[in-house]
Amino acid sequence: MSILTIKEHTLSNGIKVLYEQIPYVRSIAFKCHVSIGTKNESDSNHGMAHFLEHMLFKGTELRNSYQIANQIERYGGSFNAYTAKEETAFYFNVVDEYFPLAVEVISDMLLNSTMNEHDIEHEKKVVSEEIKGSIDAPDDIIWDYFIEQLLKPNACAKRTLGTLKSVKSFTRDQVLQFWKSNYTSDNITLSAVGNIDESSFLNTLEKSFNQIKSGSSQKIPFEIVNNKFQKYYERDIMQSHILLGNQICRYSNPDRYPLILLNNILGAGMSSRMFQNIREKYGFAYTVYSTMDYQSDHGVFFNYVATDNKHIERCIELVKNEINSFLVGKITDKEIEDAKYQIKGSILLSMENNSRRLDRILRQYLNFGQFIDMEDIVKQFLAVTKDDLVRVAQTYMNTDLFSSTIITKKAS
Repeated sequence: MSILTIKEHTLSNGIKVLYEQIPYVRSIAFKCHVSIGTKNESDSNHGMAHFLEHMLFKGTELRNSYQIANQIERYGGSFNAYTAKEETAFYFNVVDEYFPLAVEVISDMLLNSTMNEHDIEHEKKVVSEEIKGSIDAPDDIIWDYFIEQLLKPNACAKRTLGTLKSVKSFTRDQVLQFWKSNYTSDNITLSAVGNIDESSFLNTLEKSFNQIKSGSSQKIPFEIVNNKFQKYYERDIMQSHILLGNQICRYSNPDRYPLILLNNILGAGMSSRMFQNIREKYGFAYTVYSTMDYQSDHGVFFNYVATDNKHIERCIELVKNEINSFLVGKITDKEIEDAKYQIKGSILLSMENNSRRLDRILRQYLNFGQFIDMEDIVKQFLAVTKDDLVRVAQTYMNTDLFSSTIITKKAS
């Protein structure tokens, strides 16, 4: 992907548009990214970003909830949304000829949703069931438990779904206030990849989104905290769940490159150390892996194992042993070479998927304010040395500072 193929445009109201033309496909992947998420909430409206995402699908002055979904799906398109710590996004993938219709549906939602009382009360019940489902799934809720402790008192430590109590308390006035004050042109970025006719594309976006008003987005401060903890929860379950890790650098930090390579070696696939040791050698777990989550102002390193109660301490020991070996340079040349090849292949393969191309373009723009050629990103990974790996391991992976959350089977 050459950076020369990615273009940037600004609508009359200040909304940024990023797009890449690929004339040999018949589809267009599109995302409306709103830089509003859990971190923008207060205690009094905890869960509101996610709840508002739901409400925007409930109906407008022109369309009911069925028509919102059907007008894209009836032509073979896919349409969905999500809410995360730092953003809410609405995205679709459609055949190029139906792009204007799909864009009009999203702009209609963002501008003309009715937010009537009946729908709000109805959706409170729906979201409450979503929350209950998360609480009942230990391999899901453990991530919320861990982040709550690791990042508090920052707003991004809160659960994205909110709580049963907070969602129940929402009023129509609260929903309207959050919507109107946050869904403004300064918080919205539009991106698209596919068979784009430039003139028609830009005219469609201008017509659909130019009524969104401007606002003054506020930078949410992130407090660097050193919360070390060990939390245990008992549940009526057959298997215990372990999550341990700590804070690492933010997305824009160049240390991300060697850290991603280390994560690949440690636990990012079937050939990784954690998989080969804990699952293949000892048979202690079916699900075992490590992962890293990078945000604009922080990152988190996670290690997850699901195992029998009697193997909890041994699994934690095995994970820490592998990580500690990085700190003293016990990384083979083959492991480093394999990790580089895997990352390179993953990046290049992702460029064959329009939605993944779109996500990379958007994330680069939001974090760097510019676009980085994929070949240059590959070169960054290939340039990482063993000394770089040891350095970042010593900087970010001191297991003595790790925190842990464990959900165990209730004692009989």
